[in-house]
Amino acid sequence: MKSLKFSNLSAHMRYNMAVLAGILSVFLVITLLQAYVTWRSINDERMNRERMEVNVNNERIDQLKESAKDVLMNSVAAFEQQLDSAEYVEQLLVTIMHQNTELLGMAIAYRPDYFEKHKGLYAPYVFKRDGNIRKTLVAYDYTQHECYAKPMKSGRAEWSEPYMSNYANASMISLSVPLKNKAGHRVAVLAVDLAMADLAYVTDNPYHKNSMRSIMILIMQVVGLLMILLIVWGAIVSMRKFKVVSNENKQIVDELSIATTLQSQILPREYPLHEGLEIKASLVPGTQVSGDFYDFVLRGDKLLFCIGDVATHGIGACIALAVTRTACRSSMMARQEPLTNMMNYMNQTLVGINKNEMFATLFICELDLSTGTLLYCNAGHPAPYRLTGKTIVPLDAKPNVPLGITEWDYEEQQVQLEPGDTLFLYTEGITEAVNGQNVPFSRKKLALHLRNASEGGDNPEALLKRIDTAIQHHLGTDGKAEDDLTMMAVSYNLVK
Repeated sequence: MKSLKFSNLSAHMRYNMAVLAGILSVFLVITLLQAYVTWRSINDERMNRERMEVNVNNERIDQLKESAKDVLMNSVAAFEQQLDSAEYVEQLLVTIMHQNTELLGMAIAYRPDYFEKHKGLYAPYVFKRDGNIRKTLVAYDYTQHECYAKPMKSGRAEWSEPYMSNYANASMISLSVPLKNKAGHRVAVLAVDLAMADLAYVTDNPYHKNSMRSIMILIMQVVGLLMILLIVWGAIVSMRKFKVVSNENKQIVDELSIATTLQSQILPREYPLHEGLEIKASLVPGTQVSGDFYDFVLRGDKLLFCIGDVATHGIGACIALAVTRTACRSSMMARQEPLTNMMNYMNQTLVGINKNEMFATLFICELDLSTGTLLYCNAGHPAPYRLTGKTIVPLDAKPNVPLGITEWDYEEQQVQLEPGDTLFLYTEGITEAVNGQNVPFSRKKLALHLRNASEGGDNPEALLKRIDTAIQHHLGTDGKAEDDLTMMAVSYNLVK
């Protein structure tokens, strides 16, 4: 077999090989220089990055614990309402676990001999293991465990020390709160569990093992050169599929466009006019089509207004949004019954058609503009803030359960507004907007900007502009708001 000699190649082939050799030589030099620069920059930035990652991780842990506390405290009313129904509480535990993926487990532990048919100890426990949600009864004497003993003694929510769970096969901590019967006696403890693996999460430091990383960069760039040939071939093959993919993408874009149009058209287009009222609202769609909405109806001196959030996305969100908003609008237009009856009607409507475990949070109010009396009813929605004078306070709103989950008797509440008071209503998209460091805007930051607005005497339009500016500043160029950013401000001025 004859050996391949450079001189035997055609001039065209020799030219191509010379060009390729030149490109490879330049690439090698650039690769070596880049590896050196990368190694130097790694050493310079390592300490700063590690400190920054620790701060980000601490904020993420605080957010996770705050979220678990919200789930627990929002569930207390539902469990206390049905303490005597073992079947109901077991099913409610399963439902809450399906809706809150950050939880490792959830349990309710009754006082010994509470049920006649469950002699001794009775504590149903729902937990995650191997990616599945499981249900069991606690088989040991939990009355001696701090998760039960501490809240039963103190009467308040208590965090436990880390411990090992044989059921979930994981190390975890628990937040537990006592439950009271109708007589006001503590008869059970409700607890949620968080995995220590989540709380101890530390971002992999991309700047460790410097020398090995530099070598890997060099190797990967050489391999990348070889991959160019495969990429070119893959591009040729992909062109054949481009037309099909393009048509599919166009269909998706068209569907999302229809959904976005439906969401915008379902909102009220004009604000009610009244000399004792000033109202503004805004909805900035997120990166996904979701189900936020707001509405208001003025009937004489009575203003009915609401804000809601349908817990799903895409086309399904718009369908659920249309049903919820239609039921809400018809109830507000009729308004010949208490807010509780309106809320019960909307809940029964959604429960009756709910086939895909969709639900909606809603906060509805009625403001008498001649007296300042505010009636309100909540269905699992974040409580609005009241800006009065130069201070802000959240409304004392009982959480109740969201619409569409289960039958529920909602409770109406009342507060007296003073002339000049402003109510600020919002959805969770505001506080959960995440910046490039994966840090949410948070209720703490929202309250800070609301306090500044109250001290500055902002009207509703200026208030919403202030909050929107603060959120956009928090998001920066790398942040994203996947959920809608929805808020409403209602200012009351007594007319004599």
